[in-house]
Amino acid sequence: MGFNPTARERYIRVRLKVALNIVFKFQEGVREVAFNKGESILLWRASQDSALDVIRQFDRNDFYLLQTSQTEDQEYMLTVSRVKRQR
Repeated sequence: MGFNPTARERYIRVRLKVALNIVFKFQEGVREVAFNKGESILLWRASQDSALDVIRQFDRNDFYLLQTSQTEDQEYMLTVSRVKRQR
């Protein structure tokens, strides 16, 4: 697990100890993905947003913020919003 301070993202990455081939079978055909020993795979990534970033994201997605509160440790945030009305 790691943290990228520039992108403000947490991530989990694994490094393969053996070569790995994964075969996906679709209606349109087959797709194979091959990884070599020693390659890394990103399993999970999450942005670590500030309260202001979250509020801006709600606004960009057409929500009108009515109320917001945050826990003292700034770990959780509760918001009450409504969908913006079309004019």
